[in-house]
Amino acid sequence: MGHMHFAAGGAGLWWVFAITGSIIVIALVCALIFRKSPKQPSDLFYNTDGTQASPLEILNKRYCAGEIDKEVYEQMKKEIGIPQKNG
Repeated sequence: MGHMHFAAGGAGLWWVFAITGSIIVIALVCALIFRKSPKQPSDLFYNTDGTQASPLEILNKRYCAGEIDKEVYEQMKKEIGIPQKNG
């Protein structure tokens, strides 16, 4: 009789694990849906106030971040019409 009582009590807790598992699955799905999408515009193209950055501002950000070296920076400035400083 003791085994039957234990089996009945243990079998009655299955719903706790089912609900816990369901909550975990729902939380994971929500996290995947609401996470920041990689398709969102990069901070590179926008200023801190939300306005769109100019080509020169983007170029400056890339140079400051080390994405391009001084030679490429100066060449690209010339291509977008920014005069080079002498000296």
